[in-house]
Amino acid sequence: MKKLIAFTVVAFLPVIVFACDICGNFSGITPYDNQSSLQLVHRYRLFSHLNITGQPYVPTGAYRIDPAFTPQHTGTEHRTLQKGDFESFKVVELRGRIFVHRRIEAGVQASWVQSKSRMYGVFNETSGLGDVTVSIGYHLLRRLDDDFRFKQRLVLGAGVKLPTGNSSACDTQGVRKHLYFQNGTGSVDEIVYLQHVLGFGKFGTSTTISAKFSGSNRYEEQLKPAFTLNGSLFWLWSKELFKFAPQIQLYGEHTKGLYVHDAYESHSGMTMLMCGAGADFFFGQFGVHTGFQLPLYEVKNDSDPSATFRAIFGLSWSFNQTEYLFNK
Repeated sequence: MKKLIAFTVVAFLPVIVFACDICGNFSGITPYDNQSSLQLVHRYRLFSHLNITGQPYVPTGAYRIDPAFTPQHTGTEHRTLQKGDFESFKVVELRGRIFVHRRIEAGVQASWVQSKSRMYGVFNETSGLGDVTVSIGYHLLRRLDDDFRFKQRLVLGAGVKLPTGNSSACDTQGVRKHLYFQNGTGSVDEIVYLQHVLGFGKFGTSTTISAKFSGSNRYEEQLKPAFTLNGSLFWLWSKELFKFAPQIQLYGEHTKGLYVHDAYESHSGMTMLMCGAGADFFFGQFGVHTGFQLPLYEVKNDSDPSATFRAIFGLSWSFNQTEYLFNK
């Protein structure tokens, strides 16, 4: 079973959240300063056994549910990998950000998640509302005026993930599903992040480092600290209201994995590096954000499915903010 913990760090909207995979998503470079925003993001991640002869790149049912697939009791498998086996994680997130001070931003993120797998010929699916995360970020450095040759933004933030998603979903036989196939973790988790954006002329970089420290749930399950790195090199072209920012994206993650009753669950960790390309499109206050990443390096067991790809698509709306709740 591929282990996917998760939280998301976004350069466009620096809100971190646990979802269904350690997605650590970078999905957007904002061309605006101190604008509150709303964003709707679709994230998708696929794992499969591409080393099996005849295995399709996207197996049947990995994105859309095949009507021929029906959920089965997870204890009936014969533990033999088959063509078409996969694990996939889909998230649709609604993110909001508002500046309460010229240097302080507050964010909230809610999600709908879907986890699916077809392992050893047995199909499993769970979907529903996920955990909610609230966060706050302080802008330690704001050098965005034309007076500065190098424009920079440095943000230090923290957040809390609340156990609003169901962590007790069961299969058709009433047996509770594995934590990685629950809509929520059932624990209160603490999150910290540091984000740096640097611009020089039409070029820029964005780097975000984040960490999540999970609590224990009522089943005495605890995810060990998870760390994520998001990096991007972008070029910004603009003409009147239209802005276009193609990007080279880099993403890395590491976590030791899951402990149950203080005992480590083998093969539950994750160490991975991915690279890909994306682009942001802006027209006035509206934006479209895209990204597609492939694995460069992965530590895994031979029986685990391999990372196939990550895909991101987002829509955003930003609005001017000239007054703040605290100070000016």
